[in-house]
Amino acid sequence: MLSRLSQLFLAYDNSSNVKLIILKSNGRAFCAGGDVAAVSILNGIAMGGGVGISIHGKFRVATDNSVFAMPETALGLFPDVGASYFLSRLPGFFGEYLGLTGARLNGAEMLACGRATHYVPSAKLSSLEEALKCRVASSTSSSCDLASTISAIIDEYSLKKPALNEKSAYYKRDKLMILLCFQYLTIYRY
Repeated sequence: MLSRLSQLFLAYDNSSNVKLIILKSNGRAFCAGGDVAAVSILNGIAMGGGVGISIHGKFRVATDNSVFAMPETALGLFPDVGASYFLSRLPGFFGEYLGLTGARLNGAEMLACGRATHYVPSAKLSSLEEALKCRVASSTSSSCDLASTISAIIDEYSLKKPALNEKSAYYKRDKLMILLCFQYLTIYRY
């Protein structure tokens, strides 16, 4: 898969006609990445490698179907694909919590903690994709302006603050517990 993606991205990079790449799952799972304006639509499971190739993109769209996790810890491994970089930058030691427990996040939680840049209900994804294709393809903007255009298009379909479930680890009371448990530089054995 990575070899094929690499071939496709090289072909797109050499084409002046390509202004946007939309990466999305086909079914339950997701995997994506690229150098031109890339929008990662995380409408399904994004775990391990799928997280690694989408998380560093400028536009990461979560939905009501999104599931984010670094499940390697359940196998006794540490999170890979650059997770130590992006997890360590989450607020309130939430990254440490995710990396050590393998906890799963839904789309609203992904937006709340900064793992997603936008939240779009899955029912609006087809319309969002069509708007991106039509408006970006006809754009003559520079790449900086194009990024602003893409952001504005996604904003039209986004919910700014989807409701967090009160059982969410990112809910207020659990955020305090995570802070208390994961604020230390080392984990002690008792």
